[in-house]
Amino acid sequence: MKIYITGATGYLGKYIKESLGENHEIFTPDLRNASAADFAQADVIINCIGKTGDGEKNVSYDSYLASNYNSVVKLYDFFEKSEASLLIHFSSIAAVEELMSDNDLNEDAPCNPISAYGITKRKAEEFLIEKMSSANKKIIILRPTRIHGPQDKGTIFQLFNFLKKGIPYPFASFNNIRSFLAIDNLIFLINGIIAKKEVIKSGIYNVNDDQGLSTLEIIDSFGEYGGIKIRKMFIPKFLFTGMAKIGDAIKLPFNSSTLGKITQSRIVSNDKIKTALEVNQLPFTAKDGLIKTVKSFNN
Repeated sequence: MKIYITGATGYLGKYIKESLGENHEIFTPDLRNASAADFAQADVIINCIGKTGDGEKNVSYDSYLASNYNSVVKLYDFFEKSEASLLIHFSSIAAVEELMSDNDLNEDAPCNPISAYGITKRKAEEFLIEKMSSANKKIIILRPTRIHGPQDKGTIFQLFNFLKKGIPYPFASFNNIRSFLAIDNLIFLINGIIAKKEVIKSGIYNVNDDQGLSTLEIIDSFGEYGGIKIRKMFIPKFLFTGMAKIGDAIKLPFNSSTLGKITQSRIVSNDKIKTALEVNQLPFTAKDGLIKTVKSFNN
């Protein structure tokens, strides 16, 4: 098939391009300078464009809006005018919940985005949901949790580099579990969606590993598979809570939101996508993906 990927220069888009390129003809038009004619021959369009703001400071709301919403509106117009029968759009679990959930979040959970990133991702979802009712083509919105894999420079890599300096991990008193997504499981799911594009229903689908990972489990893997010495500090939780409240009051980078993202649990259900693709479990466990990711940091 002719598969068109936007945002193919980023980590996600590049990995999808390389993986799908083994069996399909891949095109990577630059949406900023593209016209409808550039997408006319597509069979499938995959949108990986998005601004997360990870590691960036002073990113304006308009910048998030341009990447996470305006680009989707523009691409949908091209999709509608093309031969493509399927649009796969990458949203984020942040469009639903950015901090915590002790129960499995499913696709029907009320949306509670709080950051410019989450709010603009949800805005794009609402635009595409509205189009689903009248479109005679398939629109699949994927909500991934944190994606990681070989050579990823995201959250897990940043934590690895932090602890590699010999700095003790200060939050060992917290034992949380969060859902992640190994890139190889994501590729498996995308291939499944493409293979079943005639029968899969338009809609929103969470995509994440079958199991969650605790932060302490991730840190221990740095020592076992990353070759660094791990030290942990078991500081009482109430001290961090107090510091976070002070951060809230005087607008410091370390605040309740920051503490929540580091220490709270967020568990996500992937039952809907597995049911749609008729699979009982994903090919790689969360631990498989984590080990592969951590081993790549020293390559």
